[in-house]
Amino acid sequence: METTTQTQFQEQFAIKKNIDGATAALVCGIISIPFAGLIGSILAIIAIVKSNQCKAAYNLNPSLYNESSLKNANAGKTCGIISLCLFAVVLLLLIAVAVS
Repeated sequence: METTTQTQFQEQFAIKKNIDGATAALVCGIISIPFAGLIGSILAIIAIVKSNQCKAAYNLNPSLYNESSLKNANAGKTCGIISLCLFAVVLLLLIAVAVS
């Protein structure tokens, strides 16, 4: 946890840092796409949750964080949503084949 003087110094001299977990959200989101099954769904959910946490941290104090790390978190969330959609389509196709 940062002290108040560190936070004030960072705000005063515009030293911005990456949001904790933004890279993890991006990596989980990207990896979830080729594994669009059970493993991919788990990674996609992790990416979405991490991205939401990053966005909340950024919204609390945007002057502390790089905007690029917020974009990484958003990209991870997008990849996670795409992966979940792919999993849903595959699951529906499997159900349709099983029923017919």
